[in-house]
Amino acid sequence: MEFSASAILTPYNYFYWKPKILLQLRSRGLYRIVMNTEVEPNPAIEKTKYFNRMDEAFGLLCLSISLELLFHVEACITPNQVWTALEGLFGKQDEMRGHILENELNSLDPRSFDNIQDFFTKFKALLLQLKGCSIDKSKEEGKLILSILSKLGLEYSVFVSTFHTVRLTTGATWKMPTLDTFIESLIHEQDKLIKMGTLKNSKAHALVVHASEKNNSKSNQQFKGKAKKDSDPRKEGKPKPLDGSTGSKEKRDKKGNSKCTYCNRGYHPESSCMKKTIDLMAQSLQ
Repeated sequence: MEFSASAILTPYNYFYWKPKILLQLRSRGLYRIVMNTEVEPNPAIEKTKYFNRMDEAFGLLCLSISLELLFHVEACITPNQVWTALEGLFGKQDEMRGHILENELNSLDPRSFDNIQDFFTKFKALLLQLKGCSIDKSKEEGKLILSILSKLGLEYSVFVSTFHTVRLTTGATWKMPTLDTFIESLIHEQDKLIKMGTLKNSKAHALVVHASEKNNSKSNQQFKGKAKKDSDPRKEGKPKPLDGSTGSKEKRDKKGNSKCTYCNRGYHPESSCMKKTIDLMAQSLQ
């Protein structure tokens, strides 16, 4: 027989597990076997049936225990020994753990979660663990609902005000909704706000952020590439002078050269003019 995850005994849900397993035992006629209140019969045939039922009860109990706890019952040989061992381990209320879980439940803030569904998943898990510590919050659903309403963000202000307005105007005939009904209505309100654009869907918001970061990264890369291209000296043209000249004359002037006054050609001083030197040599030879 396979048990659902919620019907398996863990270190934190003994008080939730106990009534479920007792129901299973009673439905199979094994309750008195486990509690050791059924007397062993004398006839051999009846003994065989009795021991088969003991094996069935033993197996049912062990199958309903998580693997991490099976070592606690390894030495047990009867279903009653298994039951007694588990009762001794988890039967006492864990007050310290219950206190810690209650504080965690009270400090749980829906604004810290991506969506209402994630918040209520954690919320219900804490309620289940508290029940495992013999602390049942089912009778305090009204207080839990009011606590959740007080922690909702501004986006839910219309929902919160409508809730309190209906409660006050209805008066004595008004009844607090169950926790499950409240959860359904709040999830419906969240979906409505997302469609209206008042509230961003967590997945859509994540996609927008990712796309924005990707675009920014691409833009930065393009900007850096362009800046590098513009600053490359190999691809830069030499700046032209503002007066439109080629700049060669100015460059020669900076070196101290000027147009020769003797030959009127070339940019060299008259003292080093080749034509003047030749003319002077010709005159000296005459």
